[in-house]
Amino acid sequence: MFVALNAVENLVKVIVNPILAAFIIYVLLMVLCTTFKFVIRVIKGKLSPNNVHDDLDRLQEAETSNPIIGTNRSSTRIRSVDTFRGIAILLMIFVNNRGGEYVFFNHSAWNGLTVADLVLPWFAWIMGLSITISKRSELRVSNSRTKIILRCLQRAFILILLGLMLNSIRSNSLQNLRFPGVLQLLAVSYFVCATIETIFMRMHSQDDLLQFGRFTFLRDILNNWAQWLIILAIVVTHTLITFLLPVPNCPTGYLGPGGYSHFGNFPNCTGGAAGYIDRLVFGSHMYNKTKNPVYGTILPHDPEGIMNTVSIILVVYLGVHAGKILLLYYQCNARVVRWLLWSGVTGIIAGLLCNFDKEGGVIPVSKKMMSLSFVLTVSCFAFLLFTILHFFVDYKQYWSGAPFIYAGLNPVTLYIGHTITMGLFPWAWKLLHPTHWSVLAMNLWTTTLWSIIAYWLYWKDIIISI
Repeated sequence: MFVALNAVENLVKVIVNPILAAFIIYVLLMVLCTTFKFVIRVIKGKLSPNNVHDDLDRLQEAETSNPIIGTNRSSTRIRSVDTFRGIAILLMIFVNNRGGEYVFFNHSAWNGLTVADLVLPWFAWIMGLSITISKRSELRVSNSRTKIILRCLQRAFILILLGLMLNSIRSNSLQNLRFPGVLQLLAVSYFVCATIETIFMRMHSQDDLLQFGRFTFLRDILNNWAQWLIILAIVVTHTLITFLLPVPNCPTGYLGPGGYSHFGNFPNCTGGAAGYIDRLVFGSHMYNKTKNPVYGTILPHDPEGIMNTVSIILVVYLGVHAGKILLLYYQCNARVVRWLLWSGVTGIIAGLLCNFDKEGGVIPVSKKMMSLSFVLTVSCFAFLLFTILHFFVDYKQYWSGAPFIYAGLNPVTLYIGHTITMGLFPWAWKLLHPTHWSVLAMNLWTTTLWSIIAYWLYWKDIIISI
């Protein structure tokens, strides 16, 4: 009797907790889908030790020295890369559609770190990793680095144009059309890192082992010292501008939101030097929804502005370096150890900068400012997550990466699609009596529907790339 009552009580707790209930439902659906696929394979007589764990038999294992990013699903792909990218884009779709109205699925008011704050930097990080793989592949078939750079410029231009088109959905007035944006930020950071890599990337060979001698275990760093000097110069320049640029009527080095913060002493100092530069350059052509009741912010501040775009370059290049580790070391253990070391190093440096407190330290953790402590923190988690995915998806093959891997094949398509259809039926509808249950259910439906669309694109062998 008591056992039955305890079971009922636990069931009630699950029902009362929408997130836990949703998690259990999705796990059960995944189990049912996996079981269904297993039964179908048994019936068709295609069950073998090589494909029991491979839900994506058309995506070949890429645990080799020559991974290639292909243009169709039958190409050799690194599944952990697509899985990571899919997690980032589906999580982005979920949080952009209100995230069930939970605080941790919404962006921080200014300082701090939430789940929503991770998605854009994670997407930038995995973009960096893909740069390493794609540029090496391009350099193997082309002797002209100039042509590769021009293709990078073309891709960046297309992304910027698409970003401006998406910005015009809310208002196409040329007087206040927003110039910065997510795709613009990704485009610029992509072009900078891809150009640096195209110019300085060396085609690795067995001679590297002889060249570095006893320091061969550091060849991922020694091979790329020139690139790192440029990236560190960019980081130092960004930091000097942030803390030394005089801003009228504001303390030098101010990093706060203005408004009510700091006892209302600096109401017109939102974003410090970064906000000042954006307002000077873009004027009315920037994000104008910064106002919030928490800080009573008056001036606009663009989260994808000039200084924030410069800051995200470090995240992209840390992803590039993760790709270098993937290409240079063929043993999984060697890769995992290095990725975990980079995760630890970036996490510790971030902690020292913010004094392991969201409001403390020399540089607080702030997504709105893309502060140095913030980009290092999100990179720490990116290294950790990718290590886990690579181990379980590519090396041990315990998991195929589904359903996230399908979304990772067409991330830009899903991003543009969800932006255009946001608020439209059947992706969303007006709730008469919004609750966490109803909002969460609708937002999960939106994300699930885009996941289904991603699978349909995969099934039709459609991969739209820029």
